[in-house]
Amino acid sequence: MSKHHLNSHSISKDFVCNACQCNKSHKLPFSISSLVSHNPLELIFSNVWTSPLYSLDAFKYYVIFVDHFTKYIWFYPLRKKSEVKPTFIRFKALVENYFKTKIMTIYSDNGGEYIALKEFFATHGISHLTTPPHTPEYNGFAERRLRHIVETGLTLLTHASLPLSFWSYAFSTAVYLINRMPTPTLNTHSPYDVIFQRSPHYEKLRVFGCLCYPWFHPYNAHKLEPPSKPCTFLGYSLSQSAYLCYKPTSSKIMVSRHVTFHGHIFPYNSLHTTDTTLKSTAIDIWIPPTISVQTTPPTPSTHSSSAAPDICTTNAIFPPPIIIPPTLIHSTQSTTSSLPTMSTAIPQPQTSTQTLPISSQTNTLSSHSMTTRSKNNICKPIQKLPFTTQLTCDIQNQPPLPKPLVTPGGALSWLRNIVL
Repeated sequence: MSKHHLNSHSISKDFVCNACQCNKSHKLPFSISSLVSHNPLELIFSNVWTSPLYSLDAFKYYVIFVDHFTKYIWFYPLRKKSEVKPTFIRFKALVENYFKTKIMTIYSDNGGEYIALKEFFATHGISHLTTPPHTPEYNGFAERRLRHIVETGLTLLTHASLPLSFWSYAFSTAVYLINRMPTPTLNTHSPYDVIFQRSPHYEKLRVFGCLCYPWFHPYNAHKLEPPSKPCTFLGYSLSQSAYLCYKPTSSKIMVSRHVTFHGHIFPYNSLHTTDTTLKSTAIDIWIPPTISVQTTPPTPSTHSSSAAPDICTTNAIFPPPIIIPPTLIHSTQSTTSSLPTMSTAIPQPQTSTQTLPISSQTNTLSSHSMTTRSKNNICKPIQKLPFTTQLTCDIQNQPPLPKPLVTPGGALSWLRNIVL
């Protein structure tokens, strides 16, 4: 500035550039929070997390309540956001009765699930603090807990090769572990140690998602049923001194204290490996062969041409074989030998006997009421049963057809197709 003889002091400090202020606006830096707490339940932070998919037990959300003084977390999975209000009412009654003190302040965002609690807060003397619009940083204490829970829960799922639908159990286990892990913010004490004034039992901890064998003897139907079956460990019971074991054969969560664990074996990891191996290996699928049925050509008639008779062949898979009485077989053979010759064209008759049209011939033979291709003069061959129904003899000289015999399993229609 001085090199080019420009005086920077000539610009007034009160000068405002409207274009710069409108187009270069950013968030201002945040200072250290001034919120201070000295006792448990004096200040509670809360937030709701939404899952992109439903869990195994039909949960879509979860809400946490974090005590500012002890850093202890209460975790509640939800099916709807509207369940936040009844959940907080139960949470308030539980903690106030246990710790013999009142909740003084709740800090949350401006979500509708918390706005619905304003009247309840005012009635019970609870101060409700909220973040400014579009400023989740002011609720950073709860936001960081959400991130910690999600990252820890997803790590548990990945390590055990469990599907993402188990996220509710993984996140609940993550909260269980976070509350019992020492943290530098509490002078290497755990939140559980600070709020309950006693150390947690670390010998109860097990590897999430590992193979376990709970004792099922009281639930067996008879004495010969095995007293245990392989299950997957999914967490800890919060109301009982027991473990949660997932039984894949019945898709149920079994609660048991008597459980044997194998922390180095993960059932879903082995299943994933097996599925991958099967997908990468070529599998030969056996396809049943088609049945080829060939009928005996009928005896040439005196009125037929010198053309060779057709042989009817089909490649359709027929129903199971039907046992036909011998009398029906002899009747069918005699009828077949007496029928006129099949051909693909209608030759000119050599006698003076008048020949009926094809449609009338078909109607004479087909006395049933079903509409067929022959009745509609459709000559398109059937792909499954490519038979021809054009006659080359005089209908008047044709002997009458035998009376149909009804056989079990619908053999009449199948036998008629073979004869014709």
